[in-house]
Amino acid sequence: MIYGLPLVGRHGLGHSLLAWGRCQIWCRDHGATPLAPRWLQPRIGPYLRRERDKRNYFLLFRRGHAIGGVRKAMILATTPQVDEAAYRAETARDPLVVLFRSIADNDVREDFAPLKGQGRWLRRELEAMTRPGYRPKREIAKGAIAIHVRLGDFTVADAEQVARGRQNVRIGIDWYVEALARLRAGLGAATPAILFSDGADRELAPLLAVPGVSRAPRQSAVTDMLSIAGADALIGSGSGFSIWGSLLGEVPRLSASGQQLVRVLASPDAEAELAPGADIPLSFIAAVKAHRSRPANEAAPCAA
Repeated sequence: MIYGLPLVGRHGLGHSLLAWGRCQIWCRDHGATPLAPRWLQPRIGPYLRRERDKRNYFLLFRRGHAIGGVRKAMILATTPQVDEAAYRAETARDPLVVLFRSIADNDVREDFAPLKGQGRWLRRELEAMTRPGYRPKREIAKGAIAIHVRLGDFTVADAEQVARGRQNVRIGIDWYVEALARLRAGLGAATPAILFSDGADRELAPLLAVPGVSRAPRQSAVTDMLSIAGADALIGSGSGFSIWGSLLGEVPRLSASGQQLVRVLASPDAEAELAPGADIPLSFIAAVKAHRSRPANEAAPCAA
C-alpha cells in the first residue's frame, strides 16, 4: 500500500489545511490511502497575543476518510517514508508513506496552485473530517454576502504596500465599507452581510455600523470557514482563510487591489480586485448572480 500523510505543523488553520489538501488530492489521483493528520500541536502564540481563536484544532477534527488511531501508528512505525518531492511512481516500492509538508515561506501563490478547481470535492472531505458539533448549525442566509476581516497577527501596512501585494497585512476597514456599498449597488441595497473576523468590535465599528451587517457568532475557525463557503459572495482579506472559504464553496471573491494573491476558481469572472473609488466589474456582479441561482444541492454538498 501507498499512504499519504499531511504534516500540518503549528500554523493557522488556513495554512495547515494546505498540506492536508495537497495530500488528499494526491492520494485520490494516485490510488493511495490518506493517513489522518496530527492536529494536537502546542501553540503558545495565540494565548500570548490574546487571539479569539486559540487554534486547538485537535478538538475540531476526527479522522474522516483517513486512517487514524492505532492502525496509523502501526503503519508509521513499520513503513518507510519519503517526502512528496522525492516520490517517483516508477521506482516506488510498497508499502510506503509519502509526506506532505506545509510550505515554510507561506506564499499563497504557490500554496494554492495544486488546489485550484478542487473546492467542492475538498469541501466534502473537510466536512467528513469535521466533528458534527463544529459544522455550521444553519446555512447562511440566501443571497448573503460574507465579509472576512483578518486582523490578529497581520501587520499594519500603508495603502501602497497593500496595493503592491505585500502578504499578511491588514486592509483598512474603510475599504470593506466601500466594497460592501458598491457590491450592494449591483445586487440590491437590502442584501444581508455577515461579518467574520478575529478582531474586536471596536476595531470593526465602522463596518458594524452599516445597516444590514451582522457579526457571525463566536465559533470555531472551521465553522467560520464552512459558513463562508455557503455565502453567495465574499469580500475577502488578503488571507489564506478567505481564499479557502471562496475555494470550498466556489464563492465569488472580491479583494482589495494587490490582495487577490492567487486565483482558485474556475471562472475568471468570479475573482476580482477593487481599487478605492473604482466600480466593481459588471462581470463579477454577473458571477455572483449566477452563483445565487445554483441548485441548493450543488451549492451545499453534504458530508458522509
